[in-house]
Amino acid sequence: MINVFIEDRIHEKRIKYVFEYIFMVLGDECNYVDTIEELLKGKTFEETSYGKSTYNKSTDISEINIIYGKSDYSSCINFMNNTIYIKESQKLFNKNYLTPIIYEIRKLDNIVHLMGDDELYIDANRVSNTIKTNIDIISDIFFLLTRYEEVVKLEPYRKEKFNRFPSADSVLFKENILFRPIVNEHIELLWSWIKGINFAYERKKWWGNNDFAICVSHDVDFILRYRSIKNIFKSIALTILRDKSIKDSLKIAKNYIESKIDYKKDPFYTFDYIMDVEERYGIKSSFYFMSGGTSNLDNFYSIEDERVVALIKSIEERGHEAGYHGSFNSYKDLNLMTKEKEALDKVVNEKNFGIRQHCLRFKAPYTWRIQEKLGFIYDTTLSFADKEGFRCGTCFPFKPYDILTDKIIDIWEIPLVVMDTTLMEDDYSAYTPKEAFEKIISLVETVKNYGGVFSLLWHNSSLNKYDSRYNKWILIYENLMEYLGGKDALKGTGKTIIDYLRS
Repeated sequence: MINVFIEDRIHEKRIKYVFEYIFMVLGDECNYVDTIEELLKGKTFEETSYGKSTYNKSTDISEINIIYGKSDYSSCINFMNNTIYIKESQKLFNKNYLTPIIYEIRKLDNIVHLMGDDELYIDANRVSNTIKTNIDIISDIFFLLTRYEEVVKLEPYRKEKFNRFPSADSVLFKENILFRPIVNEHIELLWSWIKGINFAYERKKWWGNNDFAICVSHDVDFILRYRSIKNIFKSIALTILRDKSIKDSLKIAKNYIESKIDYKKDPFYTFDYIMDVEERYGIKSSFYFMSGGTSNLDNFYSIEDERVVALIKSIEERGHEAGYHGSFNSYKDLNLMTKEKEALDKVVNEKNFGIRQHCLRFKAPYTWRIQEKLGFIYDTTLSFADKEGFRCGTCFPFKPYDILTDKIIDIWEIPLVVMDTTLMEDDYSAYTPKEAFEKIISLVETVKNYGGVFSLLWHNSSLNKYDSRYNKWILIYENLMEYLGGKDALKGTGKTIIDYLRS
């Protein structure tokens, strides 16, 4: 049994949220105690030869104590074995809670602490199995999971073209640690202390006998490239001006004619190709469909179109997931999202599905609130559009915490690790295909190390073989699927991931 004492009663609910996430990831539970005295329960006084009393320390290493507080508990710890004392930094949980934080990054070897103040230390006594540290992993984890900085800072949204929170304004990007899942690192640090006290403790393997999980997904922004005669002329003109290739422009014209005879030959209609490639490597993926919208970035197809209905039926019959791609403005509009979800519900067979917001537009905690109200089982929006990595500091799914209403939001978040266009486009990272592949592999291996979920978004429209910009990227996609297929991982849809967590 792991006993936890939390000194800070004002912020106790928030702190418990973090402990419960930590022990969920570890696959264990903890027992909360209200007083330090409860941790001393069962220990007896004994007389010394000098007539003084002392505690008879327990030698039962099956019980571990964790103390989280701002006071100095050294005198208490001297009477305990098997105790971990984490000093609260008070950078986050203080009278200025819900205001921007002046953070100070501190490092100890390879450990990064966001809410640091003094020089970091870890004092370990192997005789009594006690550890004292001022690395406040609890504050760090709460700050990252709740997207605290995104809730309390409004200015960054105003300067981003789609009113998103830009990576450049995040602590993780500024400190060049966006590629590190700091939350998972902190959990591993605590786990190393627990194992150091009792090697018999075992962790849960969440994904069966697999090391980690892979969640491949596709945002269906478009079904067809050639939606009008205007589109074909634009494609031909771009090919001539950009690539200076009459030959390629003739191929596009030929493809246009073929697609008018059989719409499945349209260059954006890559769905059968996607499922064929992924199934070859044992991968099942999620396809998120749009079903409305109020902007010029929406409504490129109708969810009621018989071709779309047939496509969704095929996707579900092949064991993939058909989910919802919230339109451009739905992330902050309950009525709009309600209307769109109702439209999709009429088409899909499986009513329990996940969501990703269009253009990765998201505002914590408001978007989560709307999604919860409409009964989505998970969201998988949270990555920065302009930079790959761990926006929430974790590669493991979590239930969000609403810092404005002080309650857990009943929806799972599967953090998105990388999006194809983040890697490709000039406005974003603009890697070469080789650089992008190496970046993705590095992120996969990081997720594997922490037993998390590697979540990848690849648009069906990015596999357009008639556009010279994507030819090399198509090969990267195929190589990546082969690489992922060879991994000892659960290769499931977003819904499959959540089913494992719920079980």
